[in-house]
Amino acid sequence: MKILYKLCVLCAFLCVFNASNAQVIKYVNYEYQSQVNICFVDWRYQADAIIYITPYKHYARNKRGVWYLNKYYFDRQEIKVWVTKSRYKADVLIYVSNWKHEVKFNNRYLKYFR
Repeated sequence: MKILYKLCVLCAFLCVFNASNAQVIKYVNYEYQSQVNICFVDWRYQADAIIYITPYKHYARNKRGVWYLNKYYFDRQEIKVWVTKSRYKADVLIYVSNWKHEVKFNNRYLKYFR
């Protein structure tokens, strides 16, 4: 009975740990609510990071630069982001790619998105 209990606790811990490593992004409405201010740019050479937005949370697991956008519920691991139109107010400049293999980022991106 004790072994079964320990096995159940271990399985639950591993399931929660694997699901919580995704890079979950939540857009907020006001600047004071955010952890990071970002600005979307039109060209790759202007960006601090080239990211890919995935529709599935498990695609973003353990991959930096692959974002899952959280719209509906609260997640402890999410990063609250405010989108600004001014490049000078932004902490990080972001370019959104259509392909997952083009993901790139620099140290400025890593400072805010761990």
